[in-house]
Amino acid sequence: MTEQVKKGKPAAQIEESVQRLTYRHFLMPIIIILMIYGNVVLGTAETQYGYYAVQRQKNITSVVSDSRQSLCEANSSSIRFKQQQEIQSITANWNAYCHLAQSIPVLLMSLLVGSWGDKIGRRAALIVPTFGLFFKAAFFAIAIKLEWSIYTFIIAFFVDGLCGMWITLIAAAYSFAADLTKYGKSRLFGIIMIELTLGMGVTIGALSSGYVIKYLGFFYGSVLIVGVTCFIAFLIIFLPESVQTTEKLTSISQIEYLKKSISFYTKKDPLRYKYIILAVVFALNVTPAIGRINVQSLYVLNSPFCWNAVLIGLFGALRSFVQMIVGVGLSRLVYKCMSKRAMIILGSISAIAYYLVTAVAVNDVMIFIVTYTLSLHIKIYNLFSAPAVGLFGSYPITIIRAMMSQFTPKDKQGAMFGSLAAIDAVCSLIGSVASNVLYGATVSIYSGLIWLVFGGFHLAGLLLFGLLLYKEAAEKKNVEDNTTEDVKLVYVVKL
Repeated sequence: MTEQVKKGKPAAQIEESVQRLTYRHFLMPIIIILMIYGNVVLGTAETQYGYYAVQRQKNITSVVSDSRQSLCEANSSSIRFKQQQEIQSITANWNAYCHLAQSIPVLLMSLLVGSWGDKIGRRAALIVPTFGLFFKAAFFAIAIKLEWSIYTFIIAFFVDGLCGMWITLIAAAYSFAADLTKYGKSRLFGIIMIELTLGMGVTIGALSSGYVIKYLGFFYGSVLIVGVTCFIAFLIIFLPESVQTTEKLTSISQIEYLKKSISFYTKKDPLRYKYIILAVVFALNVTPAIGRINVQSLYVLNSPFCWNAVLIGLFGALRSFVQMIVGVGLSRLVYKCMSKRAMIILGSISAIAYYLVTAVAVNDVMIFIVTYTLSLHIKIYNLFSAPAVGLFGSYPITIIRAMMSQFTPKDKQGAMFGSLAAIDAVCSLIGSVASNVLYGATVSIYSGLIWLVFGGFHLAGLLLFGLLLYKEAAEKKNVEDNTTEDVKLVYVVKL
């Protein structure tokens, strides 16, 4: 173990020269954007279609004549309001069942695909989730056209999960960036660029999702995503491979691949405690980020907001733009003013503020940075809104990925990001399922409760990160004390 490791610092890995970038390498950002776009559009549509399908099942003919209009009533004593709360609860529970079927298989696949990528290349790790999204979109199109029960959608969610969904895509993307960058600031810059690309995909997807639903409807919207996945597969064929290896996937057992992904947290090593603490803090930040996706749509479909599909999409685009593009884009500037650890603290506080504002919001002004007239004329009205206070909310996730990547040897990057992908999978299970169940159970009592719970996750992560800082400070002091003793001993011997 090097002196840096003994002092509690990550060892700078001695890496071979990385590949020279060509124009074909820039296919990766396009693939990421399109893949995230497809997942966001389909994810937004699935919740709203479930809401509409339950209305149709309840035979609420006054609103089901237009599949793009939601049932929304602010008068709590009316029959329509009670129907609204019931539909909210049923849709939330259906969401929970679907994401339960999706999240269980993805836990296993995320661990395997990350290690596979280290052996047979990143393109294989990209094509698997692409097929999963293709199957899900095609199944949705057929089910919507034939008006199957919404519970048959569980099949599509299960297959998507079995293919690793977007989680394995993100793991492959970060591994790709690590392959093409060197240890240090170059690696951090690569991670940030992936985050920005993901943010662009989410922003474009959220911005257009409302219009896709409005003008194409649920059926043709699903058909659109089928076409997008076919184009993604075509691009992957021309993407250069960043892992040069002749090994085959069967060269070691699948159990060994699993062991490789979890060895960071189980193998005795001076850095193990950092891996563990950072992984738990990562999980506490990812869980609400995933859990809010479906609940957010239901929350603003409900009174007092009563948003339509277009407004939901615009808000999602704004939130993504502010947090994932503006916030992450400013990270290099912020990094000049403070350390990575301080950035995690700043991001945690920002995220807590985001959920607090959302929880107590009583009108569009509090939850949205802009207010809209009936003609959709935009007017800047209030900067103290959820997206504004959540500007730095994605910092903990971004910086922790970069820190853990710098701890990790180059030949284990895929396994490490695969382990984070597995954490993403667990968080997807907990966040998607538990948040929908909790929201369904509490919507008639206090709909903002779920946002307070999300804020509590970030608070717990902040406190645990404080424990890491305490342990690092204690380690540093211990090293300094030992160094002082060595100096004194040398001085005595010289005398």
